Amino acid sequence: MTLDATHTVGTLNPQTSFTRDAVHCAVLLVEAQNLFKPGDHAGKEGTHEMPIGIVDPFLEEVVSKGQKFWLFLYPRTITGLTHQWTHPDVPEGATPPSLRYEDAKAWIEDYADELGTTYDVLMSGADKWIKDGSYLSLGGTLEGQITRLAFWDKYQVVRGLSLGFNDYDNFFTCSC
Repeated sequence: MTLDATHTVGTLNPQTSFTRDAVHCAVLLVEAQNLFKPGDHAGKEGTHEMPIGIVDPFLEEVVSKGQKFWLFLYPRTITGLTHQWTHPDVPEGATPPSLRYEDAKAWIEDYADELGTTYDVLMSGADKWIKDGSYLSLGGTLEGQITRLAFWDKYQVVRGLSLGFNDYDNFFTCSC
């Protein structure tokens, strides 16, 4: 029996003939009682106890105590629906293209420029973070900045790596 995405989200190597699908995902508006990273497991009371879902994985910043966020409930804990979808940039029968190296590198170059540094410095800092947890310090240049989660997606493409979510953290610090 071939299962759809509703039945296989959260599993590796799903046994399915589908190459694209859509799922309804139940979300609950929650006020954080703890500090959370996107994708952290959380409960309906906004704590780490008795988790029923994950913190909005699409956020590009941490959630501080008192902030509200969408809690995505675990798959198959509610009734799911399956839908075929269309998108103007994805022809029928095609799967979405993966991010290309050139596009990822260009995005990182623009991001580095926005931060007031260079591509090489930013990538070297990220490499050191992944290797040994060393923070990137550029004097006061990075004061108040946090690493955008989108950076890590592009970094993986450029470096040809697959990172765990725990690596998706802020590696910036200032010398203050």
